[in-house]
Amino acid sequence: RTMTSTPPLNAALAADTKANPPKPVEVVRLEYAPLKYVVSKVSLDFKLYTGRTLVESVLTVTENDLQKGEPDVGGEDGLVLDGEEATVKLLELSVDGCEGELVADVDFFLKPGKLIIKGDTLRRGASKNENVMVVRTTVEIVP
Repeated sequence: RTMTSTPPLNAALAADTKANPPKPVEVVRLEYAPLKYVVSKVSLDFKLYTGRTLVESVLTVTENDLQKGEPDVGGEDGLVLDGEEATVKLLELSVDGCEGELVADVDFFLKPGKLIIKGDTLRRGASKNENVMVVRTTVEIVP
């Protein structure tokens, strides 16, 4: 499969983060809480090229039984994935069962160091996919 030359989904955030790096945030162990969603299965496909690596991932996601019905810490009701936008370019994002392209700031959010896929988006996809939440991403890593 050939990747198009469209800009990464996180291009604007990467440029902003490079220009205005966020200050480190201290997190005290007592502030940690169980996550709303957990990844129960991961499939990764690496394609190695000179100077870059493409990674296609398929994540099977489940609601954390300890957090059902509870909002996530920080008010985020969604799956939070960490990544460094300066070196990781988000090229594709989809949720099985969701038709069409996912829309930034509607279906998912990009914040410095984080991709947050909304809980409503995950549940919408699962409702049309035998109640299974599957997230697919393609990223380019440029060290």
